Amino acid sequence: MTWLTISRGLRHKLRRVSVGLGIGLLATNTAFAQTDLAESASAQIANSVKKTGVRDGQYDFYDRIPYRSGVPKPDALLGYPLGSWHTTYRDQERAVLSITGAAPDRTRVWEYGKSVEGRPLRIVAVSSPQNIARLDEIRTANLRLADGRNLSASEAERLVKSTPAIIWVNHCIHGSETASFETAMATLYTLAASESPAIVDILDNAVILLNPVFNPDGHERFVVSFNAFATGSAESWAFENETPWSMQGRFNHNRFDMNRDKIAQSQPETRQETREFLRWLPHVFVDQHGQPETYFFPPNAQATNPHVDRVRMEKWTATFGKANGTAFDKNGWPYVNRETYDLFYPGYLDSFSSLCGAIGMTYETDGGGNLVTKKNDGTLTTLRDAVAHHFEAAIATAQSAASNRQALVRDFVAFRRSALSQTGQVVFLSARDPERAEEMTGLLLRLGIEVKTLTAPLKTASARPYESTGEKPTPRMFPAGSLVVDYAQPQGHLARALLERDTAMEPEFVKAQMAKRKTNEKRNENEPSEEYEFYDTTAWSLPLIYGLEAFALDKSLIPGANLRPLSIVAEEATASVERTGAISGDVKTASVFVIPFTTDTAAMLAIRFLQDEYRLSVATKPVTVNAKKYNAGTFFIRMSRNPGNATAKMESLARSLGVSVEAIPATFGGGGANDAGLGSQNIVPVTAPRIAVAAGDGVSQTGYGGAACP
Repeated sequence: MTWLTISRGLRHKLRRVSVGLGIGLLATNTAFAQTDLAESASAQIANSVKKTGVRDGQYDFYDRIPYRSGVPKPDALLGYPLGSWHTTYRDQERAVLSITGAAPDRTRVWEYGKSVEGRPLRIVAVSSPQNIARLDEIRTANLRLADGRNLSASEAERLVKSTPAIIWVNHCIHGSETASFETAMATLYTLAASESPAIVDILDNAVILLNPVFNPDGHERFVVSFNAFATGSAESWAFENETPWSMQGRFNHNRFDMNRDKIAQSQPETRQETREFLRWLPHVFVDQHGQPETYFFPPNAQATNPHVDRVRMEKWTATFGKANGTAFDKNGWPYVNRETYDLFYPGYLDSFSSLCGAIGMTYETDGGGNLVTKKNDGTLTTLRDAVAHHFEAAIATAQSAASNRQALVRDFVAFRRSALSQTGQVVFLSARDPERAEEMTGLLLRLGIEVKTLTAPLKTASARPYESTGEKPTPRMFPAGSLVVDYAQPQGHLARALLERDTAMEPEFVKAQMAKRKTNEKRNENEPSEEYEFYDTTAWSLPLIYGLEAFALDKSLIPGANLRPLSIVAEEATASVERTGAISGDVKTASVFVIPFTTDTAAMLAIRFLQDEYRLSVATKPVTVNAKKYNAGTFFIRMSRNPGNATAKMESLARSLGVSVEAIPATFGGGGANDAGLGSQNIVPVTAPRIAVAAGDGVSQTGYGGAACP
């Protein structure tokens, strides 16, 4: 008899559970080895599948014969058939290192970083012995092609003909999307051990870079919890299919979604993976996900970011899509294209890599997470099924890339070279908030985008400010130290995508969404509205996000002779901002100190001032004090409402944080009808915040991560 643990959701609805079931739960043999648990779960799943009446064809991961006898199979290393149980990080690590250790002529493995919890992050390169022997040479040659400068046409063509296709396959960025984690072992073993002609041809013409697990912390959190209760039940009310809040594994340790983090670069795993990605700049990038109802691979849904070159992406996603479709049709597996998953927001791994020149693609498998899942029609799909689907797609993609090697590399080079002929620049000023300017500069440099600084003041003929739309270009004087990004650079397409004020969608896509909006506006609240087809984020312009004063130059008007390139030292821009906080006015006669809220550090000063139990106020609307108008958000420190040492404290904070403070002696308003002065009702006290970070059911995981983690 199989005993199931009932989920909390169902337990809340039940008033009592039979004594027999309770005794059965207590009698469960906790001494089962992991292999015994996997075997028991597999038996239950097989029985459940049989009851559906659907033909059950067990997929064979080892049919690409012959194989090298000395390379161990994942099944033998794990102690259970691949996909029948959730593998832990350390067991996958052991399998990966055992396979690569047994095939050193075809593989190379290295660490590129560590997760927040300290687990090693690795890349495994797999290719022919000849390519592995010259792996560093291949990487260097590809970076020369990717840069495109100081490279003659004949030299570029020679490198194109000798450079293998470089394919990066990313696994398990979302820790609870577990099928891709298991797939990494199947793909690695097949490429490292199979001697079939098709696999040998892939290895001769391609270098496959496998990232076995992007998010080991989230994966481990989820899998350890799931394995503790897993029996192989497809029922939604089984405890194994209801993950406790604290064990949900989609996000990393800090509860951040790293497939939305490519722009922000907020997480250590993201920064380390990006650095390694830029060391290679692959031609194809596959990001394996789960779990929709039907397997998805591109071509994508609209909207597509224009800077990936929509024609290029349509051509190659159709090429890979047809290859994947052929493999799926051969196995009788359903799949879908051009639905739901777009390529618009640059913060995804697929769109980011596409903007760098790769053919970036998201593959979403129909299963995983659970050991077995019930579909909408009552049929069952297993973790093993989901692994098989990802595995076939990965091999089909690699085979297609290898067979189209020269055309693929040539298109990669053409895309990168096309960025060099772009016109236009973005200039952003640091005076408003030097630290934010430095932060954004460091971010751009980490993304491989070249940033330069003006060495002397320069007047341009036409510049359009970011802060308002529709303005005509006007002449502008930029001071020395202004930061400049020229779109005519190898990473120019990515730079334009991140920095331009607005990003265009396909006209037909916009028209369709506007039509839905008009239809929805005519419906009353009892009628269902039509869903818009936006998948996720639609706005991200970095100068606006950072609140910097920025200007777009339609042409490259600032000559290179006036610019000095910046570089990264320890992941930060070398042009570090010197904090120059100062107090203007006479401190001795001041009755009020004024702090404009124009920088993050101004807010930090206010918070620290309050934490030390001093008092300050804030303007909720624009106010006039001493005939000077101050914007809403301005902080005011009244000396009469603070102890005598408040001035010294405020001066110390201003200088250490780099905040400009104004000392004013008079608080009379001004000559206007509404100039109420410092006594205005619109200047209200600020109280020290008392912050609670809530966790648990009903709380957004990413909201918790954003609040709880620096």
